[in-house]
Amino acid sequence: MDNDRRENFAPPAIARDVLRHVLPQALCEAIDLERLKLTTDTFVTEALRKVYSDLIYRIPYRDTRLSVYLLCEHKSQSDH
Repeated sequence: MDNDRRENFAPPAIARDVLRHVLPQALCEAIDLERLKLTTDTFVTEALRKVYSDLIYRIPYRDTRLSVYLLCEHKSQSDH
């Protein structure tokens, strides 16, 4: 995914919205999504950057932090 498309999901407000729709309600109620912070970590290798992009957020949870990893796939061509 190129940086422009990756950046569409980078703002915490957008990530919070996505997470509220995909995470179980009980988990959303237990974490403070308002304190969600984007990290600079990445796990996708340079060789896969053209197809995949990751975003990693940290959320305080009780006496620790959770890491939320969003992996976005972008294809410039159809598989068909």
